[in-house]
Amino acid sequence: MTILVHLQEEPEPFSVTPLEFEQLMGVAYLSQLEFAASSLHDQIDRRCIKEDRKKWIDPRQKWLGSYYSQEIRKAAHPDVTIRWISPALGYGVFANRAIPRHGYIGEYTGIVRKRHLFGRLKNLYCFDYTIGYGRPTPYVIDAEKYGNFSRYINHSDHPNVESASVLCDGVMHMIFYALTDIAQGSQLCCNYGTKYWEKREKPVVV
Repeated sequence: MTILVHLQEEPEPFSVTPLEFEQLMGVAYLSQLEFAASSLHDQIDRRCIKEDRKKWIDPRQKWLGSYYSQEIRKAAHPDVTIRWISPALGYGVFANRAIPRHGYIGEYTGIVRKRHLFGRLKNLYCFDYTIGYGRPTPYVIDAEKYGNFSRYINHSDHPNVESASVLCDGVMHMIFYALTDIAQGSQLCCNYGTKYWEKREKPVVV
């Protein structure tokens, strides 16, 4: 497996292995979701079963998990480049080929762990790990030091990518799929909602 990266000082993008990606970007590449401990995975698995029985997991979350199950299991993602944009924005993700509407983009990977009470506003790469629709949990997906290309998908008030919490193989996954047809060369952007600004001084329009 290789990842295409375009650095600020380089004229052209180049491919790197997961190990080279870690050395270059300071982030250990995870193609799939990992859990801080096996006991935590078991705990979440039991909670997902319980909440599914109580019908707290939305039918759409189950349907999307089933619809994209093969892509989630294979850790599939489209042909994209992680490209430097500017000091203000950092890196972004750009489509090397056209992506059709509803096309699978990828899973937001990282380490599933318990939420930290202190320091949460300093970590810009945490996603709430929800079980069921709109039901908070004490868990997050932490992609600050571990993750894949999706951690570089930027925010936009006019997104072309949608995020969704879905149930697949007994646990929840945070995935991205194309909200509209995405043209070759376009940046992939998602609307992360009002919480996005809690960790930032002002909006960045992409």
